[in-house]
Amino acid sequence: MKRFSLLLVLSVTVLLLAVSGLSTVAQNDELSAAVANGGTVRVLVQLYAPMPTTTDRMTPQQRQASIDLAEQRVLRQLPLGEGVTVTQTYQNLPLIALEVNEAGLRALRQARYVVNLIPSMLLRPSLAETIPLIGADTVFAAGYTGYGQTVAILDTGLEFGHPWFWGNLGSITEACFNTSVADGTTLQWISEGRCPGFSRDEAYGAESSCADGDCSHGTHVA
Repeated sequence: MKRFSLLLVLSVTVLLLAVSGLSTVAQNDELSAAVANGGTVRVLVQLYAPMPTTTDRMTPQQRQASIDLAEQRVLRQLPLGEGVTVTQTYQNLPLIALEVNEAGLRALRQARYVVNLIPSMLLRPSLAETIPLIGADTVFAAGYTGYGQTVAILDTGLEFGHPWFWGNLGSITEACFNTSVADGTTLQWISEGRCPGFSRDEAYGAESSCADGDCSHGTHVA
């Protein structure tokens, strides 16, 4: 009976915390250190915005309304303009991006409907697992850097109007080779001229032209 009573009390306590939206944000030494000497820090605030477990139970409008409500609940508790500045809001994620000073951080930690505080910082892509998996670090350490080598990428074409290619066209060499394919009716091999030079082309724009609608550009590695 005592065990049942204890479980009941714990269950009710958890339920009250969930309903009331009481903040359970842990102290973050990194955030505290950033504002300790009168500075400010950018932080992502995870909001208490209940969502269904499956996406088909809530429309985009309902999800947006839930996020907006949680956002308003938190912002009403903060000294906006006096240590707290909103830098970004989101439509589909229960988050707010803020810049806060020491007083603003303290108010944020005491605010209800705050689930977590995450330092907002620039993260650079890392291949910590992929590089050693293929042995690239060992090869590089042996002096093989790939300098002066040409990398060939087989793709369905390039979209040279894409802004990712601006200023980099001089390092790209194109080539298009005609392919013999099996005729679906006669099962005989036929030759199809889909390159600008019909059979093959190795010049600027060789990958940019495609007569068929099912032969659009790939550009996965722009």
